[in-house]
Amino acid sequence: MTTVVVAVSAVDAVESPAEAATALADLAVDHEVAMVYGYDPATPFRLHRLLHALRTRLPRFRFVAVFVDPHPDTRPVDCDLLGELVNDGAFALAVVPAPDPTATAAAVAACLAANAVLRLEHDRARGVLLRTLGEPTSRQTLGEPTSR
Repeated sequence: MTTVVVAVSAVDAVESPAEAATALADLAVDHEVAMVYGYDPATPFRLHRLLHALRTRLPRFRFVAVFVDPHPDTRPVDCDLLGELVNDGAFALAVVPAPDPTATAAAVAACLAANAVLRLEHDRARGVLLRTLGEPTSRQTLGEPTSR
C-alpha cells in the first residue's frame, strides 16, 4: 500500500468540509494517509467539522491527531509517531498552528518516505481538488544530521 501525505488548510476545509472529507476518504480507501492540517491560531479552531465528515464516510477507521510544530521546527520524533500511527492503520492527522501547512506536509512526507505529497484546495468553480506538491526529499529536511 502506498503512503500519501495531504496538506489541508483550514481555510480550504471550512469552505466545504463534506466535499473535502469525500476527497480524503476516497484517497484513504486505497492508501495509507497522513493529513497535515494547518490553521491560523488567531481564528476559531474548526477541525471537528472535517473530522466529523471523515468519520461519517470512514466509520471503521481510527483517526488520531497529533499537534506538531510547523516546518522548520517539526521534530523527527513527532514524524516518527505519525509514521507509527500510519503503519498501525490509523488515519493520522498532524495539526499545525500555521495557515499554510505545505512545508510541514513536505517535511512529514520525507520523514515517512511517502510515495506522494498532495494539497487539498477548494476552488469556487470546480470544488475540492487534490494537487500534487512534488517529490518528498529526505529526513535531512527535519534537521537530522546526514551521518551518525
